[in-house]
Amino acid sequence: MSEPIAIQGPLQAPLTSRVSMTGFAIGIAIVAVIAVAAVQFGFMLGGSIVIEAVFNMQGLGYLAWEAIARNDFPVVQAVVLILATIYVALTFIADVANAFLDPRIRLA
Repeated sequence: MSEPIAIQGPLQAPLTSRVSMTGFAIGIAIVAVIAVAAVQFGFMLGGSIVIEAVFNMQGLGYLAWEAIARNDFPVVQAVVLILATIYVALTFIADVANAFLDPRIRLA
């Protein structure tokens, strides 16, 4: 009884423990991995502003940094809109992937 409740049902089937763990436990765990990966990628987009400014790399983050330094608010708004759209798209794709992988999420 030391195993989680979500895996007790599949372990009662006539399968080996290894097949049960790889088939069912990874299927349950991948949902959280996809959700966290999407959020972390969004944080990486926000961190690109600092990285590009520190290492003097040309990119969207550097454009935002220079626009803030020059008080160019329309460019700052455009960069924030682009980054927010990418973040929302990533979380939406993660939610759709989670619904595809786990049928319990489709009903919620």
